[in-house]
Amino acid sequence: MSSTTKTGFASIDKPWEQLLPVENYDQEYCKRTVYDMLLQSPHLHKESTALSFYGTTISTATMLEKIDEAAQAYYNLGVRKNDIVFMMCLNTPEMIYSLYGLNKIGAITEWFRPTGMSTEMLHDLMVESGTKTLVIVDLLDDLIAESMKDTAVEHVIVQSVKTSLPTGKKMAYSLSKKTPKPHKEVWDDRFLSWKTFIKKYKAPVADVAVPYEHNKTSMIVHTGGTTGPVKRVEMTDYNANSVVYQTTKSPLDVQETDSFCQLVPPMVAYSLEGIHLARFYGLNTHLIATYDRDAFVDIMLDTQANHYFTVPAFIKTLIDNPKLEGKDLSFVKSIYHGGEAIALEDDNAVDQVLADHGAKVKTTNGYGQNEEFGCFAFNLDLPEYPKEYGTCGIPLPGNVYTIIDPDTKEELPYGTKEDGSHYVGDLYVSGPTVMKGYTGRDADRNAETFLELNGMRFANTDDQAYIDELGKLWFVARNKRIVRSQGGAKIFTNVLENILNDMEEVDECCVVAAPHPVKEKVASCHIVLKEAIRALPEEEMKKVAESVIERLDQRTARMYTYYIPGSYEFLSEPLARTIFGKIDFLKLEQKNQKLYEENGRKELPRVRYS
Repeated sequence: MSSTTKTGFASIDKPWEQLLPVENYDQEYCKRTVYDMLLQSPHLHKESTALSFYGTTISTATMLEKIDEAAQAYYNLGVRKNDIVFMMCLNTPEMIYSLYGLNKIGAITEWFRPTGMSTEMLHDLMVESGTKTLVIVDLLDDLIAESMKDTAVEHVIVQSVKTSLPTGKKMAYSLSKKTPKPHKEVWDDRFLSWKTFIKKYKAPVADVAVPYEHNKTSMIVHTGGTTGPVKRVEMTDYNANSVVYQTTKSPLDVQETDSFCQLVPPMVAYSLEGIHLARFYGLNTHLIATYDRDAFVDIMLDTQANHYFTVPAFIKTLIDNPKLEGKDLSFVKSIYHGGEAIALEDDNAVDQVLADHGAKVKTTNGYGQNEEFGCFAFNLDLPEYPKEYGTCGIPLPGNVYTIIDPDTKEELPYGTKEDGSHYVGDLYVSGPTVMKGYTGRDADRNAETFLELNGMRFANTDDQAYIDELGKLWFVARNKRIVRSQGGAKIFTNVLENILNDMEEVDECCVVAAPHPVKEKVASCHIVLKEAIRALPEEEMKKVAESVIERLDQRTARMYTYYIPGSYEFLSEPLARTIFGKIDFLKLEQKNQKLYEENGRKELPRVRYS
């Protein structure tokens, strides 16, 4: 430890409290079910509009009626407390009804990204969880019919964006081009359309509501794993409710007459957070079923929603967009974004676009992970605390974070050393939104994830960061690098590197991001084969390389399909190193970017030899 005087620990001292009014944070307020949090909201007005879905508007009273119908129907179907129901949906009204209806009867909802999934991965997760009920979007018919073979699945409730849309409305989303068109040839008596499901099972026969139980798992969300593509994260009603309550204690400009645009599909905690927050505040929620970032400007101009939760890939489309010429954006009151990095110049440019078009706000970058139910800290822009670019801001009320020395496991001071450098270490977080823990095959990771400090339970984020003198969080690096592809898909590079390094033909490798004209980023594998193989005649060496590609493609196809690498480069020389002797992955990314620009921003060649 440096001999410099330490200014305090983030888990004890909270210097950010001098920036904002200190609010009493009632730890008991959130101890209720998610369903009851909605019913007991002070902002609940049954006559107000709750949901807008491509021309169809649904009142709060109707929404509550539909939630109760869904709860009864699931109960009559046989779903009970602690049963796991797989949710593979998009932003539809039926998804809202299912979320709260299943919570009402005490079931556990497990949320999936409904694209890029393999039959093998889905099958294994169904077997592991023992789920008997699936709720899917119609385009997954064929995939589900195949993956649920030899599982305990008894019922598949099929939601259809196509049938929910008013006649003549254009579909606003698409899945993988490889996904078969929806059809009912694969249906057996386990498949039920939403309409048939409700009609057949909604009749009330019992009081189905399950009372609040502290620490009971109510949701399972997925996060990209450091030892595989999926880790299952357990969340409680208390976790979900706390992030809503935190916003009531934050200086956020949310009015009951405002509207909210639900862009992020319900596949991660961040999107569920937005859904639940909007329902608590009684906001008219525009449900948008799209993964197309280029549609963001059209969506803003069409809905004129006041509040947005999205990712940087969407908001960056505001920059130099001709569709905004002469348009007024003064209706925008907030745009919260996270889940991926944004360059400082892009963050500045987006804020300038908003200002040029009449908006009186700047975007708000947040820090959080699925393990923290979405947003843990916000870079707020307030008169007494103006937005500072590059920081992740300060924690939401009730949250604290600290920096841990990875070697000693002791807390590091916030502030700067005498030489002006910062105390960089592993970021640990604590608060009411932090997960209950990992479940299933990853449950044994909990022992190494959680740390008890000063009477609080902290979780390791696997991120490196530092905290400045005012308690603001500054992200430095991800301990495990990620390639973020279209729609927020996460590719953990070490997953691919571990597979490659297990191949006897491979001497060393590095997986980095490569730009892509449609997917934004794909995985790019840079491989050095064993010296003896590199010495072979060119045709023989290429046959070995092709074998390596084939085996990796086969392995990744059994995970998420977006893990399949977009390009391979086989090098004749060892990989470049930094001055610290580590592989210089930034140089490889820069090389990919240069080639992309030189090729007219076209997709990189699938295989190349250097």
